[in-house]
Amino acid sequence: MITLDELVRASRLAPSVGPFTLRRLFLRARIFASGTYTAEDVRTALPGIRRELQDILPPEEFRQASQSLDALLQRETSPGSAISS
Repeated sequence: MITLDELVRASRLAPSVGPFTLRRLFLRARIFASGTYTAEDVRTALPGIRRELQDILPPEEFRQASQSLDALLQRETSPGSAISS
C-alpha cells in the first residue's frame, strides 16, 4: 500500500496543499480510498496526477516528481514487496 503522505512527498507538493490536491485527483479518477492506495489505484490516477503536476511544478521538479512516483509504484509491484507475517 502507498500512503497519502508518501504520495505528497513524491509529488513534490507542499504539505499544506498536497493531500487535498491528490485526494481531488483520486476522486476525479473515481478512486474513493483515502489515506492509503494500492498500486493499481495510483496507476489509474497517475495520468491526471501527472497532468496536474506538469501544470504547477517547474520542469525539473516535475521530472523529479515523476521519477519518485514511478519509484513508489515500482516498490509496490516488484517481487518481494509484499510483507509476509
